[in-house]
Order: sequence, then C-alpha cells, then structure tokens
Amino acid sequence: MNIEILGGCGEYGRNCFYIEINQQAILFDCGIMNDDSQRLPHLEKRHVEKLQAVFISHLHQDHVGALSLLVAYDYQGPVILSEITADWLSSELPLNFCPFELSQAASWQTVTEALQFLWGNSGHVIGSVWYSVVFHHKHIFFSGDVSLTSPLYPIDFPPRLTYDVAFIDSGNAGQQISNLNSKETMRQIIEQGAFDRFKIESKFTSKCLEILIYFYQTTTIPLLVDQVIYQWLQFHWKHRANLLLKARNELQDLLASPRLKRIATNDEKGGVYFVSNEQFALRKMNEHLNHLPFKNHLDTNEIYYFSNYLGARQTIYFHSQACTPQTTLSEIIKLNQ
Repeated sequence: MNIEILGGCGEYGRNCFYIEINQQAILFDCGIMNDDSQRLPHLEKRHVEKLQAVFISHLHQDHVGALSLLVAYDYQGPVILSEITADWLSSELPLNFCPFELSQAASWQTVTEALQFLWGNSGHVIGSVWYSVVFHHKHIFFSGDVSLTSPLYPIDFPPRLTYDVAFIDSGNAGQQISNLNSKETMRQIIEQGAFDRFKIESKFTSKCLEILIYFYQTTTIPLLVDQVIYQWLQFHWKHRANLLLKARNELQDLLASPRLKRIATNDEKGGVYFVSNEQFALRKMNEHLNHLPFKNHLDTNEIYYFSNYLGARQTIYFHSQACTPQTTLSEIIKLNQ
C-alpha cells in the first residue's frame, strides 16, 4: 500500500490523501489551502489516471476547493459524497457525483470488486461524513473533519475493524476547548457592552449557527447577518433532516424571530453582526468575540480517545500545522504540556 500525502499534514487546509494498491488508487478529499494563497494539493495526472473513486467528506473549500483539478485531468470516475454536499457542489463542476442519502441507514456499498465503503455522520458541518473503506483487503479509515460534541449535527461512531491505516482530524491538537464556556464568555461580553456593535466573522461553519442560536436563547440583543450567512441558514433549513431534532426546532424559531435581521448597508445599530468577509472592516466594531477559542475539530483529549477507539496499525494526523505524517499520539499529547 502506497500512501501519498498530497496536502493537509503540517498545514491547516489543502486536505488531499492518495492511496494506491496494485496499480489502483483512491483519493480522500481534494481541497485548497485555507488562506489567501489558496494553494492546490500536489495532485498530478499520474495520480488521477489510477483513481477508482474519490471520497469527499464535506463541503468546506479546504476539502473540495481543488476538485477542478480532477476536471482538468479528465477524471471520469465516481465522486462519492453525501447528497447534501452534492447539492452544495453539483452546479459548479462537470464531475460524476455519486451521492448517498444521509436520511437512510448506512450500509456497506460496493464501488468495484476490490473497493467497498461505509459512511457515517461526523458532526462537523451539515452533510459531513467519515469513511470506513476496504480496498484490496486493506482496511482504511478517513475521519474527514469531526466534532464529537456538536449540538447541531449527528455523530456516528465507525465500526471497530482492524484498520491498516487511519487518517484522523487533529485540527484542534494541543488545545482543550469548551464551546459552552466560550459562548457564555461571549454572552457576558455582550451584556457589558449592550449598545456596542460586535462582529463575528464566519463563513459556512457550524460556529456561525451554534452561536446564533445561543445568543437568540440567552440574550435580547439584535442579531444581524449578511446575505451569505442568511443563505447558509436557509441551506440548513432546506436540509434540516440532517440536524438534531432540538437544533431543528431552534433553527425554526430563530428564522421566524424578528430579532434576526439581514444587514443593511447603512446599519449602525447595536447588535451582533455575523459577517462572511471583510465588508465591514472599515466600520468600528468590537472584535472581542472573534478572538475567543471555538472548537470545530477534535482537540487533544478527543484525538486520544478516537485514536484508541480505532486502534489502527498506522495513524496519520492531519489538519494541523503541528502534525506531520510522522507525528505520534504521544507527541500530540505533549502539545498540551
């Protein structure tokens, strides 16, 4: 089994992982760098020519932003992903999307005689999944991005197989973060500056919806969203079946509330402004909420738990500048010390 890290280790973004066995290959994710450079992964035509399937974990650009490379290299094979992720992407690229429905119970599916897979909800964002794969009798686990404690999305635990290799999200390696504590700290800051204009920058993340719902339930301050984030909320409502029941009801209440407003170009009122870019950079806004830690990935304790749960012969930790392909679990634990 030949593993090539085409991006995603030792950096935050550009997730792309290639596995070749017996002159056949599979690819997990195909993303761009999560910064202004938007660097592409090291995916070449020689890789694409051997691909039997591409597995996509979720809709974020650092996992799908380089799918245009597959088009450029004339990839004709299946791109396997959830129907929610396909809905987000399908109008953009002429690829052979093969979506599965998250509303149906997961079961092992066959791609070729040598390739079978099982998916499960990963809790990171709407429509996000992990994959358990059998490829030429090798057992492979790919976590995508994982949140074990999301109040919004479901999480399934993978089957306990004898994994030859596991790729595990380590986006919050070296940290121990309580989102509830962070949200409560945000609420206290808001109460101390009730007439301020607070800014939270977020784009297509669970953080945006989670904080919106918390503020709606625990404060009376106006909640203002830009057009991009409003469309993100509407996308969630369209696919509300992939939300936990409590979150579904909370989102319904939020969308119906007069406290939720779309930002007008001349808005100067106090409130929390949820924005997707720097369009309000020239306005004087309170930035304190932006700087509080918020967890969308596995932190150190969860990485330890997940690694031991899977018990793979080889584990590759990705999605962190602190983690190279050679990083061990003990080294991740030391990051907290």
